[in-house]
Amino acid sequence: MFLSVMSNTEVFDITLPVPQPLTVTGWLFEFWCRHSVIPAMVVRGERFIVFDNARVHRRNVLRALFWAAGIEMYFSPPYSPWF
Repeated sequence: MFLSVMSNTEVFDITLPVPQPLTVTGWLFEFWCRHSVIPAMVVRGERFIVFDNARVHRRNVLRALFWAAGIEMYFSPPYSPWF
């Protein structure tokens, strides 16, 4: 499994490989966002990011990090079989 970041024009060249059976923890995701995702978004001039509703995406520290970088966070709606 791996995590990736993409915009409407490209897939960023920053991926986070996660060997199985490991999972992504909150601190690992925060470290990746702080040191890879946010700097790459700022350099490219990206102003918003969309997450699904995974628990690691909803950490308050992430909201503060993205807000400090001027990046708005949005979340996809909860899963529904009707979408």
